[in-house]
Amino acid sequence: MTATDQELASRFEWYVEHIITLAPPPPGARDFRLPTGPRPLPYNRVYTALVSPAILFGGAEPATTVRHRMDRLAVFALWLGAAPHDLPVGLASRAARFRFLLWSLPARVVPELRPQLLSPSVSWASAGRSETELDAELIRAQARTAREDWIGFLQVAEDDPWLAGLAAAGDRRIERDLPWITGAWPRTRPDQPRLGPG
Repeated sequence: MTATDQELASRFEWYVEHIITLAPPPPGARDFRLPTGPRPLPYNRVYTALVSPAILFGGAEPATTVRHRMDRLAVFALWLGAAPHDLPVGLASRAARFRFLLWSLPARVVPELRPQLLSPSVSWASAGRSETELDAELIRAQARTAREDWIGFLQVAEDDPWLAGLAAAGDRRIERDLPWITGAWPRTRPDQPRLGPG
């Protein structure tokens, strides 16, 4: 593994652990079996994956590389985007946040490293095919839609159970999230050089 590969892996792990993750997995949480299409999933599984997405990396064939882990996050994000109206109110804003942070990550990485971040396609049924190609156009479209959805929730945060609950508890999680909406790689980790564009 080259120094650049190591830096990408370090950044990815930090981003998942400190930016996407909301809390450690609850005791007894089991590995999450990823869907391959927009079928219903149990509330508790969706909730746990949104709060602690690392549970998506386990299973019979654990995902150990950045690309395999990102692929699993992408499949979950595709599921979330395909079934937004089926999500309970308490999960919808978390799902929009997850989708935005996931689909915006490729744009935060210099172009030459993006092939190491995601596979060309993932196992997600779409348009009669068992695989979905993760081309630049799809990623941009997903990121744009997810950003709009997430901003929409933030604009009416007082009406959202989760966001209103965070505000009432004095939790500053969302305040720390806001720079990621406008910045490629906000200065939240000054000990390392920026890996995103600009």
